[in-house]
This record gives sequence, C-alpha cells and structure tokens, in this order.
Amino acid sequence: KQVNPDIVAWLYIPDTRLNYPIVQAADNDYYLHRLLNGDYNLNGTIFMDYLNKADFSDANTLIYGHNMKSGNMFGEMTNYKKQSFYDQHSTAYLLTPDQNYKLELVAGVVLSDDAEIYQHGFSQSLLDFCRSHSTFQSTVEASAQDRFVTLSTCSYEYDNARFVVLGKLVPIES
Repeated sequence: KQVNPDIVAWLYIPDTRLNYPIVQAADNDYYLHRLLNGDYNLNGTIFMDYLNKADFSDANTLIYGHNMKSGNMFGEMTNYKKQSFYDQHSTAYLLTPDQNYKLELVAGVVLSDDAEIYQHGFSQSLLDFCRSHSTFQSTVEASAQDRFVTLSTCSYEYDNARFVVLGKLVPIES
C-alpha cells in the first residue's frame, strides 16, 4: 500500500512465477499497460475488475493479467491446460489486508471474452459448464453458493479467446 494505494491483494502460486500484487483502478484500462508506478509497459499489472468489491465479497471476482511469452504476469496460467501442472499446483493463495485465502482451483476453461463468467454473479449451471469443459480434473467440492475468483488471460485458440482458471475462495483461519 505504501508503494501504490491501488493494491488490493497479493496472488501467489507456489513453485511458479505467479507471485504478484493485484491492483484495482477506476476502469479496466489503466493497468492494462502500466506498471505499479504508472510507467508504460507492455506487461501491465495484474488487476481486479473495476466493478468488483476490493474485499472479494462478490460471488465472482475477476482478475486479469497478460499472457506474456516470457512467462511473466499470467504467462504461466496456460500451463493449467495440462493435468500434470494442475496436479502439482492445485492451490493458489490470495493475501489481503483483512483476510488471507486459499484458492482451491476448480476448473480451467477456454472461453470467449464475452462469456457468462465475466459477469459478477455465479450460477450452478456456470459452475457445471466450467467443470465439464475444464482442461484439468479437480476433486474440489464447490457449489454456486461459494465465492469464486476467476483468473483470466488471453488464449489463442480463436479470436478473442480467453483462458480462465476458476478458484474457490476459502478463508485461511489464523
């Protein structure tokens, strides 16, 4: 927060390069090609959808990051297209000023950029769709009543394709 008051959380997946602050701005364009200090950079910064509540209390919190060929930002996220990667990295961590969470990863899906998952609500049919089309099989028990975090990056199967990894938000008790 001392470096940038827009930081709302920190995302970490052990044994990967995914170890970044998450920011939130007044729109979804500001951090698309800006670093934490505001300087222009193609990598941009990992950011939360401007319509989400910064405390992760929404049914579905959207977090975006570029799929960089270098593996930076969400460049490693597409590794979740392989079961073996999921098997070794099935949990992410989300650290916030008020609460720390585990993200128990439920599904990884290729979708269009206007798919239902980009709404802030969540339904059982959406969860069922994500599970049935997932690139990996997860045994995490989840229902539409849980809170979710959707990690989204570009994918190249077709125009405007996105790869999303859906995680169930589970508070870590202190």
